[in-house]
Amino acid sequence: MIIYAILNKHAFVNLGLPSGTLWAKCNVGAKDDANPGKYFSWNNLRSNTEGKFEQLDIDGDNCPSPNETLSLDNDAARINMGGKWHMPTAEQLQELYRNTTKKYIEDTEHHRYGVLLTGPNGNSIFLPETGFMDDTGICDGWESMILSNTSGDGAGDVCYGYFDVNFEGFANDLNYGFGAPTRGVIDKTDWWPIKRYLDIDQICENTNSGKSRSIKESKNISSIEKKYVDAVIIANNKALILKRS
Repeated sequence: MIIYAILNKHAFVNLGLPSGTLWAKCNVGAKDDANPGKYFSWNNLRSNTEGKFEQLDIDGDNCPSPNETLSLDNDAARINMGGKWHMPTAEQLQELYRNTTKKYIEDTEHHRYGVLLTGPNGNSIFLPETGFMDDTGICDGWESMILSNTSGDGAGDVCYGYFDVNFEGFANDLNYGFGAPTRGVIDKTDWWPIKRYLDIDQICENTNSGKSRSIKESKNISSIEKKYVDAVIIANNKALILKRS
């Protein structure tokens, strides 16, 4: 069972990662977690699904310097999702890779293959096959890719995470002109105060059929505390998050 909540109209999952990072349930621009969503290139908020990305020279206007972090003004997740959402850093992608178990599966509801990543607390997110885009269209379409907000070690390169049936990992050699999906994250410092109200639309659970249903306020919350956060009290469409001493 996957427990998730919806913040700023975007569902997120607490995977129980060491950093406390929360991961969005879906890629930026996706209607569900089996949809690839929009493709973005570095420092370019214009998404493209028609295969018009191209390799760019390292002397281009938007070419990133080595180990540069994209500004929030040009962060695809922040602009498209609002709130405290942002594209994952290189460190957050590596943490996701190192602290989850991976299983290549088919989303039977949407008939799309991808990788199910399960965190230390048993919660999971699904990464659909996406590949990346250059001027010829989709490349390496069997890979589930997530674009980072961090540039690579070489000029013009960008970091990304990739997962497929045979390989998974982290790389830093995607040309900044190529397009790839990304997924929003929220840092622990933005959601973990001792007491804080988060405006949410609903807390949901995935059923065995693959569809989701709302968990009503009358439901015994103790059964989901460990999977969601330390403690959750639901009232008037708000979640009170408490940190255990």
